Amino acid sequence: IGLTSGTLVVTGPLTVEGPGAAQIALQGNGAPILRADGFSGATLSVRGLAFQGGGAPGAGGGAVDLVAASATFAECLFADNADSALLARSYGGRTLEVRACRFERNSGLDGGAVN
Repeated sequence: IGLTSGTLVVTGPLTVEGPGAAQIALQGNGAPILRADGFSGATLSVRGLAFQGGGAPGAGGGAVDLVAASATFAECLFADNADSALLARSYGGRTLEVRACRFERNSGLDGGAVN
């Protein structure tokens, strides 16, 4: 699924149960794919989804940018993202859990997978 109108912004609780990372992917086309804003109440739980081709030049979080948001990712694929696949900016005890996810061919100044 290619994004055509910009980054998906999450401002409340969201759970996504995908059919499997090999079955469906969110394609960033060089732009950030998903941003979760914990200051607005966002929490995120994602299973079985791929995040591919995201980018956030100069900002980080090419695929997913977590701003003070707690998140869990399970059985996901992060591939071919620039500017770090997953950026977690934690404020005040937020948590990030990554289980059985794959990170392939991501790049970034401070780490291509998780920053």
